[in-house]
Amino acid sequence: MLNVLLVVILFPMTVLPAWANTLDIMTEEDPPYSFLQADGTVTGAGVEIVREIQRRIANKDPIKVVPWARAYYSIQKRPNVIVFTMSRTKAREPLFFWVGPIIENNWVIVSRKNSGLQLKSLEEAMTLKSIGVVRGYAWTDYLIQKKFDNLQVAGKHSSNIRMLNSGRIQAVVSTDMTYKSVIAAENLNPDDFEVILTFKNVKMYIAHSRKTSESTVKSWQDGFQSMKDDGTLRKILQTWLPNAIVPEYEEPTD
Repeated sequence: MLNVLLVVILFPMTVLPAWANTLDIMTEEDPPYSFLQADGTVTGAGVEIVREIQRRIANKDPIKVVPWARAYYSIQKRPNVIVFTMSRTKAREPLFFWVGPIIENNWVIVSRKNSGLQLKSLEEAMTLKSIGVVRGYAWTDYLIQKKFDNLQVAGKHSSNIRMLNSGRIQAVVSTDMTYKSVIAAENLNPDDFEVILTFKNVKMYIAHSRKTSESTVKSWQDGFQSMKDDGTLRKILQTWLPNAIVPEYEEPTD
């Protein structure tokens, strides 16, 4: 009887940590950071970084590819949710725990080369008839805060690219690291498009929901730091993005 009681008492103690540490890891279609291959497997620079961290900390939770709106809603509402890659901005700073930074890029406005558009400032971009942005993206919130009233909001970045190519909108917001990959994924020629304005430098992170335990977040940051220290991070980035810069941490200012 004593042995039975000990099993009953100790059993929850042995299974609870495994349950509590189950993570819901989400990303979106955002080449070259993350995207689905023809066979349905997910790959990309961000995916390889996350998987290497998982290997180092012995985590085997699967990576799910979901719409950005679903991922962003989930990480704000539920514990043990991870979303990557996410821009770390001042507005988002208190909302999540941050692991990284894994890469930095510049927010840019892109148009077709035959458009004749030229921009010298973000203020001039306000004069465009339409700029494609993605619902829930950091750059969308940023431009809304700047009082832009010419934004065409879509659910996916790819939708904006198609509208830009067909002439339904004049420009789209993207990043200098990713816009060519997103265009190519739509079977379009990236050389037919060009950056007409670069307006903000942003660092990208692996975000954890605020209700995730600090020990879990620390283990991910330690795993990330070890791959940064031994050169693995740089190697992964150079494979996918030869011009990528391995950034250092600094507080977001805007």
